[in-house]
Amino acid sequence: MDAFNIPLTFWDEKAQSFEPNGNFVQDIQERFQKSDSLIFICRSGGRSRRAAEEAFQAGFSKVYNVTEGFEGEKDENGHRTVGGWKNRGLPYTYDVNPKLAYRYREKRGAG
Repeated sequence: MDAFNIPLTFWDEKAQSFEPNGNFVQDIQERFQKSDSLIFICRSGGRSRRAAEEAFQAGFSKVYNVTEGFEGEKDENGHRTVGGWKNRGLPYTYDVNPKLAYRYREKRGAG
């Protein structure tokens, strides 16, 4: 099985902050069934926890968060070397399947 990229937030370079993906719930509803198992991961686990909570509130019952995220927590030198998917030696790739990459859409109306 492959991983789909459906971001909860987008980085706004001008504002230097994360902006919410107003289509997040609708995007997961279009791609997945309510009975599917959804596993969320981000850099350190915070955004993916929020994404899992939003999916659960939208009616998805099998939602999971990778608590430590992909890179884990920062060490005493400020580097992300403590825990995390990558630091634990779990499999990953930087290859991107274009069919699974997120395609930004303007925010749709409520509904």
